[in-house]
Amino acid sequence: MTPTILLISASGLSVAQAIAREFPHSEIVSTLPQLPATEGYTRIDSYDRFLAGQFHQREAFVFVGALGICVRYIAPHVADKRTDPAVVCVDSTGRYAVSVLSGHVGGANRLTREVAACTGAEPVITTQSDRTDLWALDTLGQRFGWSVRTAWPEADPALQTDAHAALNRCISLFVAGQPTLLCIEADVPGADYLERTCPPHVCLRRGSPRPDDANRYRLLLLLSPRAHDGLGLPCLQYVPRILHVGIGLARQAGPTEEVVQALRDSLLAHSLLPEAVARIATIDLKRDEPVVRQLAQTLPVDFYDAATLTQVDVPHPSPTVAGHVGTPSVAEAAALLSAGEDAQLILPKQKGRNYTLAAAVPAGTMQAHGHIEIVGAGPGDPELISVRGRHFLQKADLILY
Repeated sequence: MTPTILLISASGLSVAQAIAREFPHSEIVSTLPQLPATEGYTRIDSYDRFLAGQFHQREAFVFVGALGICVRYIAPHVADKRTDPAVVCVDSTGRYAVSVLSGHVGGANRLTREVAACTGAEPVITTQSDRTDLWALDTLGQRFGWSVRTAWPEADPALQTDAHAALNRCISLFVAGQPTLLCIEADVPGADYLERTCPPHVCLRRGSPRPDDANRYRLLLLLSPRAHDGLGLPCLQYVPRILHVGIGLARQAGPTEEVVQALRDSLLAHSLLPEAVARIATIDLKRDEPVVRQLAQTLPVDFYDAATLTQVDVPHPSPTVAGHVGTPSVAEAAALLSAGEDAQLILPKQKGRNYTLAAAVPAGTMQAHGHIEIVGAGPGDPELISVRGRHFLQKADLILY
C-alpha cells in the first residue's frame, strides 16, 4: 500500500518525512508555502479540491495534523467501506496514529500499525474485532484468497438478497460473542490459522453442518467448496479455490455461452460451487475450441496430450472416446492430472449434451476419514513434549492418554 501523505501543519513536516521514508513511492501533498520544491513533494492550492478529484482514485491517505481537520476534509467524500480508501491520521508531534476510515476492507488498521512503527506513535484502532482479538470476517477471505458467500434463513427475506447487509449482520453476531459454529470441510492454507486462533465462543468442527446445529448456534462459519442450503442459520461461507475441473467437448460445442453455463450448472447440481474452481483441464486437441477460449479468460487451463491422459487410471473409461481422440478418458483423467499426484476425484464424469465434466482436488484436501498420530510423552512431564508433538495435540479433536 502506498499512501498519499497530506501535511496540514508545518510542525508535522518531520513526521511526514519519516512516513515517506518508510513508503518510498509515497507523496507528501500540502498547501504550505515552505514545502520543499523537490521530488516527492506536491504543492496544491486547496485540500478540498484535491480530495474532490483524488479521494477515490488513491488507495490510502495519511493526514498529518489534527483529527478534527482530517474528518472535516474527508466527510463529503465518504461513500462505502467497500470502495473508500484507507485513511489514517497522525498528530503533528507523532504521538498517535489513528485509524480513521476503512479499517478492515481498505487496510487502514494495518496501515496504522505500519505508520506507528516508523514514527514511534501509539496506534489507535477502535474496530471491535481488533480490540478483542477476533477475526476480521470481512477481510478473512481476502487474506487467504477465498471467495465469500452469505446465506440467511427464510425468516428474513431481505437479507437473503442483500449480501452486503447479510455480511454485516454476520459480523455483528460474531463480535457480540454469539454461539458460533465453524465447520472446516477443506484442509487448505488458512485452516490451521483458524484452528490456532479460534475464539472461545466458536465451536470448531472438522466436518459438515448437521440438521440440529440451528438449535445450538446463532451463526455458522463454513470453509468449504460445497454448497450448503437450508441450514436454518445465518451463514458466512469462505470458498477456497481447490477444484480442478476436467472437461471433454464435442467438436465446436455451442452455443458457447450455453455450454459454459451448463458446466456451471452441472457443478451446482452436485453441490460444488463454481467459485471453488482453481483450474480447467482438457485434451490439447481442444485448445482452440470457443468454450475453452472463453473459460481461459477467467481461469488457467491445463492441456494434456492423449498419450499422457491414457496413463491415468479412471473409474469410467470409454472406448468411444478412445476411438475419437486416442484416450479412453478426457474429463476424469485431465482433472486428476491437473490436481496433482494422488489427487482425489470428488465428482466422477458427468455427461451433458455436448460436454463431459469431472472434478478433482489435491491429495489430502478433503479427507472423508480421520487421522491418528502417536505422540510420545517422553519422561511424562508435559513441558518436555516435542514442538511437533505439541502441535498435533493442539490440533487434535480427541486425545487418548
